[in-house]
Amino acid sequence: MDEFVLVGNLADETTMEDLCFLFRFCGIIEHAEVRYDEETFISRGFAFVIFDTPEQAQEALKFNEFPLHGNPIYIRKAKSLGEGPARGKYDGRDA
Repeated sequence: MDEFVLVGNLADETTMEDLCFLFRFCGIIEHAEVRYDEETFISRGFAFVIFDTPEQAQEALKFNEFPLHGNPIYIRKAKSLGEGPARGKYDGRDA
């Protein structure tokens, strides 16, 4: 059963590869997706990372407030790829 985590407060330059590298010791990463604005193609400041098991997703939560590209990232469990802000950047504060 796939487990989703929402990663917020990402720097504009953070990529899917950066997230996979950061979370590589948590377990099997099924998918990582940084969300971009459809018109400007600039990062919306959040991403989803999908792990293979709940335990792996729980391990990822240990990286909450880890500095990535100068920003402390905020991590919380998510129910699906659709769970996130409709507009603007997600900074994790409403989690």
